Amino acid sequence: MVTLKNTGGVELDKDGIMTNMYNCEVPQAEGVKPEGGGHAKAVLIPGKSSHPFQERTLTLDQTVKIGRSVARIRPSATNGIFDCKVLSRNHAVIWYDNKKFYIQDTKSSNGTFVNNHRLSKGSEDSLPREIYSGDVVQFGVDVLENQRKVTHGCIIATVKLYYPNGKEADSSQSSTVPKSDLPQEEICKLQMIIYEAQQREARLHDKLEELQFIVGKLEVACQDALTNRFEETRLLSKIENLEKQTRVMRKIRQGSIDKTSEKAETEIHQLLIDVEKVQCASREIQEMQHRKLLETEQKLAEAQTAATNLQSEVFALREHASRSETHIQELAARCTNFSQTIDVLKTNLAAQIEANQDLEARLAEIQQREAEFRSNFYQNSELLKDKGRLITEECEDDDVPKKDKDNEDIVLEWIYKCYTKIGNFDQKDRINEDDRTEYLKKLISSLRDALCNGLQNISTCLGQLDAARVEFERSKDDVDKYLSQKEELMSQVEVNRRFRCNKKKSQNELYSEVNKAIIMSSNLDKVSKLEEELREQEEYSNMLESCLQFYKRMVAMAKGLAYGFF
Repeated sequence: MVTLKNTGGVELDKDGIMTNMYNCEVPQAEGVKPEGGGHAKAVLIPGKSSHPFQERTLTLDQTVKIGRSVARIRPSATNGIFDCKVLSRNHAVIWYDNKKFYIQDTKSSNGTFVNNHRLSKGSEDSLPREIYSGDVVQFGVDVLENQRKVTHGCIIATVKLYYPNGKEADSSQSSTVPKSDLPQEEICKLQMIIYEAQQREARLHDKLEELQFIVGKLEVACQDALTNRFEETRLLSKIENLEKQTRVMRKIRQGSIDKTSEKAETEIHQLLIDVEKVQCASREIQEMQHRKLLETEQKLAEAQTAATNLQSEVFALREHASRSETHIQELAARCTNFSQTIDVLKTNLAAQIEANQDLEARLAEIQQREAEFRSNFYQNSELLKDKGRLITEECEDDDVPKKDKDNEDIVLEWIYKCYTKIGNFDQKDRINEDDRTEYLKKLISSLRDALCNGLQNISTCLGQLDAARVEFERSKDDVDKYLSQKEELMSQVEVNRRFRCNKKKSQNELYSEVNKAIIMSSNLDKVSKLEEELREQEEYSNMLESCLQFYKRMVAMAKGLAYGFF
């Protein structure tokens, strides 16, 4: 008996990984260098699990036949004839037409496969199937001969196709199969699972066919047993007839003793012997048929149980293969989504890198301006302290210089010039020098009032200056706080630099870095606001400094007027 076993056209390397299809690499043709200006060519490279054959280079100037060798046609390196028992004489044909390569099964017994897909059913012509460079073709299936326990291998080859100009044809993966970022190892494992399921299904199918054959034989044996039982019944009836005849003969013998002779006794004795032989043979046949019937019924029950188990296992394997294919499709869809997400994240990453560069530039500018502001702040603080100390010393100084009468005219002249300088005299209010003393008394009274108002204004300004100092200290605290935020910002910029150098981050890490970049953008807005507030504080400090200088000049002028008069 011969059992068919389909290998599925999948090859394994020494590590158990498929290497001839499903996005895996296949061996390149060695020693084949098609040249332009000729005909299209097809190169058949033997697979690892194929029946051994020499690499074939087929010139497709006409239709090339694939088949089994016969006496007149022998295999060679330039034809499609193979010394393989599983091939038909006219197994398939390959040809080139209109810049495309085709293959067709021509009523072969064991079928033709392209990338593990059979072209037609048994003993039927298939439709022309376009093939591409790198496809895996399989002619026939492995045949297991049970009697000799020998497996006859099929022809499995990787096809390399070349146009007449010598250029290699496109591959099916590059032209029809979308690119997938699914890991190659995972794809190969899934394909290995499908391949093993197909192999197990094929073996179970073979066992099922064998069991069906055994069941057929058992049915024939049962039919024979029934026929034998019928024959046994017929023999028993014949034996009964013979016994009846024997009894009749005995009666005849007893009734006609005178007519008995030696011949009659001999015949009767012979008849009795024949009857005993027939009875023994009938009993033996009956026992043998009964044993065969029991054995047949037992084998039939075992075969039915095995067939049921095999059908259940085949159904489970089909479900497993269906789930595996669904899982592969889901993985491909997830891989496509991941690739799209990665592209979007790469775009966002490029934009964020530019934003980080801008942040670094602005951060450097802010650091420079911060250094300048600190320098100006400390200088202004020292100046304010010195000026406050001078004002305090002048206010606490109660020693008024005493003027001699000889210098009184000079002092009055100086007061008059000062009063004229500040614009309190008009041309119409001018007096002669005789009435100057009386008029200056009035002037001193008005100057006293002006001095009191000036001192009150100075006190108000000093209060405002103290409030400004408090506000300035608060601003300094804010500056320290934002400096700490700036250090965090610099650490985030450093993280982004490391993130820019890392090219193999997962999706969650990419989302985390994007969120950090968004936080950096918000911190940048805070830094900008801080910069604006510092600029306003600096302007306000300058304004207070100008006011302080103005009021100090007023106090000095008033004190000079008072000291000059007294």
